[in-house]
Amino acid sequence: TARTAVVAMPKNPRALALVGLVCFAFADGVDRAARAFRQAIGKSPTCIDAIFGLVEVHIKHEQYESAIELLQQHPTSFRSDVIYIKIGDIYMLMEDPQSAIEHYKLAKSFTSRHGPINTAIQRATRKLAGLADLDSSED
Repeated sequence: TARTAVVAMPKNPRALALVGLVCFAFADGVDRAARAFRQAIGKSPTCIDAIFGLVEVHIKHEQYESAIELLQQHPTSFRSDVIYIKIGDIYMLMEDPQSAIEHYKLAKSFTSRHGPINTAIQRATRKLAGLADLDSSED
C-alpha cells in the first residue's frame, strides 16, 4: 500500500506522491493529497508525479493560475510537450482558447506526435470562433 511505501521509504518523494494519489482519489482526501504532493516536491523538486498531482489539486479547487505557475516552474523536469499540453488544457478550462492554442502549438514543437495536439488546437479554434465543442462525445 501507499502507507507501507512511505513507512519503508520515508524520504522517497515518489512514495509521498503515491500517498497523494491515493488520497486524491477520495473526495475528503484532497487536502491531504496536496500536503503529500508538497512534501514530495520539497524532497525532490523534479518529482513529476507530485507536480502533476498538485496541479490536479489546483484544478479541482479551480486555482488555474496556480496550476499553470507550477507547471511553468518545471518545464525541463519532464517532457515539455506534456507540460505545454496540460497548460493548454488548463487555459481551455479558464475559457481562454487563444492562450490554449499558443501552448498547444508550443507542444507541437517538442514532439512528432501531432494528432492529439491538432485535435486540441481544432477544439480551441472552434471555441475561439464561438462554435460548440462538437468533439465532447468523441473523448
